[in-house]
Amino acid sequence: MSNEYIAGSVLSVLRYPVKSMMGEELTAADVREGGLIGDRAYALIDNSTGKIASAKNPRTAPDSPALEEYWPDIDGLAHRETVTEESIALSSPKGSFFDYAVAHIITTNTLNRLRELYPQGRFEARRFRPNIIVTVGKGEADFVENSWVGLSVEIGETLLLVTNPCARCVMTTLPQADLPQDHGILRTAAQHNQPFVPALGQAMPSVGVYANVLRAGTVRRGDPVRVQ
Repeated sequence: MSNEYIAGSVLSVLRYPVKSMMGEELTAADVREGGLIGDRAYALIDNSTGKIASAKNPRTAPDSPALEEYWPDIDGLAHRETVTEESIALSSPKGSFFDYAVAHIITTNTLNRLRELYPQGRFEARRFRPNIIVTVGKGEADFVENSWVGLSVEIGETLLLVTNPCARCVMTTLPQADLPQDHGILRTAAQHNQPFVPALGQAMPSVGVYANVLRAGTVRRGDPVRVQ
């Protein structure tokens, strides 16, 4: 007997052509092994250090891309009030500019729960830079996509393998356009959603999940999302 079930549907499809810069919402996107076509295709590189410029100048990525990451003084983070050097694209094709994996999924369940926990914060999807936002029905457990880790998710023509919760960093707190700087965004995740992240071997403040592509295809707004 199959355990497959329809978890929801695609609310938004998004991509970010240049790492750490503004993205765009799409009606549909082609998805290949390397992720959404055109997603994180470019990044700025500091020629003096060789590190990727990030809110955390060539087209070609270094063999082992890395960036410096600031960790604010917030309980529950892996580091506090320090700067570390972090490797990126560890679960992505060589030469790509993803933080870890090629696809990032968030549910409306998670965004709405975070808003309830910290109503003065603006938990808009652009703070978290997902590729796919999934609308799920009422009554699901909080942060429902955490339960998809280790499962495959069929979205339209594509099939993804969910591998890890998406551990979050200070970038989610930074100002952009009309969004203010707000460390409460990260603090709320740290206080209420710290699932175990297999890739890091520890529990981490997380929002959304990472996935790799098992079957290429097209993802469209409104597509059903099947978990199996």
